[in-house]
Amino acid sequence: MIIYGYNSTAIATEQLVNITCPNCETKGEVYAFILRRHAHVFWIPLFPIGKIGVAQCQHCKSEFKKKQMPEDMKRAYQNVKSDARGPIWQFAGLGIIAVIAGAIYVNGIIKDGQNEDFIHAPLKGDVYECKTSNGYFTTLLVDGVNGDSVFVFENNYETNKKNWAQWN
Repeated sequence: MIIYGYNSTAIATEQLVNITCPNCETKGEVYAFILRRHAHVFWIPLFPIGKIGVAQCQHCKSEFKKKQMPEDMKRAYQNVKSDARGPIWQFAGLGIIAVIAGAIYVNGIIKDGQNEDFIHAPLKGDVYECKTSNGYFTTLLVDGVNGDSVFVFENNYETNKKNWAQWN
């Protein structure tokens, strides 16, 4: 079960000094509250979705969404919203994903180097997986190495799965 969704974090609160409340006519008591929404998985924030906010009169406690604001309040609110910057931790999930992807990539490069060493320097007892001419997979056991010659025993069994040991 994966728990996902979105959450909001307050990023700015500013008093709109020259704005009058349309409800109670009090001047200078209106505040703009800006929140930044972010998507999360298991409560680890992945990335920001957007900014939302309201204006609230501290005198009469009336709240105004953007649609309900008069033009002067809307302009002041938009200025506060455009200046508000969210916290960097809201990108933590993307950072974790990038680190995991980088680790997988580096691990693949290391494995490729190990495989190349394994192929260029065969030893008695090594087991190699190979694809046969009919498209099936089998294994070869190195019996001995003499100069540039490698002597192997071919397995009598074949499978249509490359990594058959993982599936049995």
